[in-house]
Amino acid sequence: ACDADDVRVLACDAAGRTLDEADERGFPEFPAAIPESQPTVDPGPATYSTRKVALEQTLLQTSDRPVTILRPFAIHGEGTGHCREWFFVKRMLDGRTRIPLAYGGGSRFQTTASTNIAELVRLCLAAPAGRVLNVADSDAPGVGEIGLTIARLYGAAPAFVGLDGPPRRGVGGTPWSVAGPIIADQTAARALGFTPTSYAERVEAACRAAEARAA
Repeated sequence: ACDADDVRVLACDAAGRTLDEADERGFPEFPAAIPESQPTVDPGPATYSTRKVALEQTLLQTSDRPVTILRPFAIHGEGTGHCREWFFVKRMLDGRTRIPLAYGGGSRFQTTASTNIAELVRLCLAAPAGRVLNVADSDAPGVGEIGLTIARLYGAAPAFVGLDGPPRRGVGGTPWSVAGPIIADQTAARALGFTPTSYAERVEAACRAAEARAA
């Protein structure tokens, strides 16, 4: 079982704060790398997040076959329905020379290539078990690094202008702009032999697909 950005919507900190509620309750304080054991919201019918937790628990507790739940972070790849990379691709195609970035362009929201998800699925099928596994790219580039990687694909060299603090009326905001790092602990997946590729190695597929779709 796998769905987009499970950790983003499921995980909460010791105060019960989630990323989805950051505007109202403040940004959650996660560990440097979020493990599968990180507390989640309580299961129930109230919200998308609580229903998702309920689904996970039901699958793990009641299935008569081993079920592995994969929790990806910010997914990218060919065919992605919500392509975050379009934020930078559009600006490259528009010929922007200056691109403002909130939080100084240093926000780190771990990415996950669809090909890395597929590789971990392959490994899980070879060693079935009831478990939850984080899945992500080998690195966690900051927003500025993501922008630079995509700019290189298009032969562009815009100036990334770091702004202090959060977006201002939307200016400087990106799909990865967060007040604190959101990074995956992949110790459990690596123990299965999982060796993920980096963001830069796989991001071109998402960029070209987004470009073609827009055209």
